[in-house]
Amino acid sequence: MNSFRINTITWILLVLLTLFGFFMAESSGFASKMLVFGLILIATVIKFLSVGFQFLELKEAHIAWRILFVLFILLFVTLIFLLFS
Repeated sequence: MNSFRINTITWILLVLLTLFGFFMAESSGFASKMLVFGLILIATVIKFLSVGFQFLELKEAHIAWRILFVLFILLFVTLIFLLFS
């Protein structure tokens, strides 16, 4: 696949995940607040990793930078979940 097509697919994924997060947050009758909170955090992680690896080109960076990037988002999401749950 060429770069333009991958970027377009990634952008569409980002838009869909953003809409998913919006509708999950707005639908109060869907499920418990903790489930919605967890699903939105998972969508955020996917969006963060997609932007990092596709648009910041971390897929071509040194392995140490990729590991640091993934560890950062995992630590950040864990702290957010623990502090606000």
